[in-house]
Amino acid sequence: MNDFNASNFEKVEAPVRVSWVSRALRICMALVIIGGGLAGAAYLMKTGEKPKKRPPAKWVPVVRVLPVQHTDYQVMVNATGTVVPARRIMLRARVSGQVRSVHPEFSDGGYLAKGAVVVALDDADYRLALAQKQSDAVNSQYALKVEQGR
Repeated sequence: MNDFNASNFEKVEAPVRVSWVSRALRICMALVIIGGGLAGAAYLMKTGEKPKKRPPAKWVPVVRVLPVQHTDYQVMVNATGTVVPARRIMLRARVSGQVRSVHPEFSDGGYLAKGAVVVALDDADYRLALAQKQSDAVNSQYALKVEQGR
């Protein structure tokens, strides 16, 4: 089925040639229209009413006034960086022993009042040592009296 015959195709007509006079006339008409528009705009701008100068209106802000109330408000600041404390302290026990209790605020960022007990140690060992030393003192006093009584 080969349908490639010259009769199957439409005939295309050659483009119509426009003369140079017609082309020049069209260009001149376009320029006259554009020039007329520009001239009309210039006329309207020159003869138009000028705006009158007047002082600006006084601007009064509309505000709502509330009475001052004392309240606690915690400000949350989301930031990135390193927090450096104003003071650093080293906590050391003067004596050793087992920890009996720890203050609940004793943690990173916790607040402790001045004079608060931070850590309580078990004092059973110290009471026993004190009793032994007191016993040794009584024994020494007895031995001294025995020596003096001779």
